[in-house]
Amino acid sequence: MLGFAAVDRRSETVAIWLVSRTDPTEASSTNAVVVDLADEHALKKVHSLTRERVVIATPGSDLTGLPISDGHPTALLGEFIDATRTHQRAIVEAVRSYAASRKGQKLVEPTFPAEPQLPENWPETCQDRALELAGLVGRAWTNWLVSDGERLRRTTQPRTGRTPWIMPGELNQPELLALPPALAEKLRPEPVGPFPG
Repeated sequence: MLGFAAVDRRSETVAIWLVSRTDPTEASSTNAVVVDLADEHALKKVHSLTRERVVIATPGSDLTGLPISDGHPTALLGEFIDATRTHQRAIVEAVRSYAASRKGQKLVEPTFPAEPQLPENWPETCQDRALELAGLVGRAWTNWLVSDGERLRRTTQPRTGRTPWIMPGELNQPELLALPPALAEKLRPEPVGPFPG
């Protein structure tokens, strides 16, 4: 998966902001396009921009007629934030449990970025709404990646290479997890393939 596409469409204009991993533990906006649906190649452009991306639409957007098979409402972002929060709690609990078993050995507990907050009022223009959503997606994804990085650095004992170390077996995956496993079924990117039209 390449990333996410924040899409806004409330008129005959579609704004798409792409969000990608720009570093192993960071995600941010990487491209933005506003497409006029009156353009004869508009649907082909929307198709090419959204392939291999999880599409999240701004509130009030209508994706009908666009070549997007699985657009998600902004509520999915709330689920992403909740899954990250649950993951963070499990990591902190594992660190505390390990420290308690080490009789007085102090361990540094991980710190995490602040959670993004969904706005009550969205901007007026399609490009600004898509930008707002892309910023939220980038912050939520970065928060997940940083959090899972904290988990990962506690899976293998640095001096001995012994694993599992601080993390219990269910949190001991040997690689950085790109997305919350709890949302794997929902976070499906748009399929790669030729434009259907």
